[in-house]
Amino acid sequence: MVVKPEHLAFYAALIALGVLEIVEWPIVGIVAVGHFLASQHRFVILQEVGEAAESA
Repeated sequence: MVVKPEHLAFYAALIALGVLEIVEWPIVGIVAVGHFLASQHRFVILQEVGEAAESA
């Protein structure tokens, strides 16, 4: 699996927010997983679940 540069920047920013304690780690994890699942174009069901998790 290859991570696109824009996704890598998103994950890096999320990690920075967690390290700086601006956002709590469980929230960082939920948003990261939601973003990852939403970016999956092969599995429509996973994409919909990811979009729901990302908007929560």
